[in-house]
Amino acid sequence: MRPGLATAVASAAACVLVVAERPAHAEPASGAADAERAPSDAFPRVVVGARAGVQSIYLEGDGAPSDLRGVVAGVDAALRLGEHVGVGGALEASLYDRRSDRLEPGPAATSYAAFAELRLDTHPAGPWSARIDLGTGYRWLFLPLGSGTTDGYGGFEPLRLHLGPSYRVGAVDVAVLGGVGFGWFTARPGARSCAVTAVCQDSLLDSDTSSSVHFMADLALAVRGWP
Repeated sequence: MRPGLATAVASAAACVLVVAERPAHAEPASGAADAERAPSDAFPRVVVGARAGVQSIYLEGDGAPSDLRGVVAGVDAALRLGEHVGVGGALEASLYDRRSDRLEPGPAATSYAAFAELRLDTHPAGPWSARIDLGTGYRWLFLPLGSGTTDGYGGFEPLRLHLGPSYRVGAVDVAVLGGVGFGWFTARPGARSCAVTAVCQDSLLDSDTSSSVHFMADLALAVRGWP
């Protein structure tokens, strides 16, 4: 009887060990899956992106054809605070190789800008969503003239809005964004009595209004993701 009892005890112990080992092996796999999801699900997290497209400046906002037209490219980074909201900044550079006949002829003009932005994503779970970037910042404009000089201007842009559809591919969002904004260019210190806009004796613009407000419009392809 004792050998049979010993055999039964040994068999029961083996069964207990097999059952006990199963959760131990499954648990690391679950932990590994959680670790893989952590970079995309954890908040806050850093999101980086880039964009490129076409851009126009309307120097007076008077409904006339755009005064400067060309291409724009930029980079951005944001801290995503939750599924729908983030805060960040953007840098962009523009090259305007076309200008209206209201401006003196000359080589291509350039523009640089820096913005702080609030970012909204209406459906981050995707795959389709609407992306909204609302920002404020400062723009520098360098306008070469046929005479060989280059006039530089700076202007505060209190509002810039980008809006468009976004499609998620893995950890990357691809969006087509239409943008508008407005601001005021001021005169270059020690040079002119007025900015590139407004009616005055030495304005660069062949102007028929006294408005110094400029408007921006652009259309860009944007890509955004996280490291």
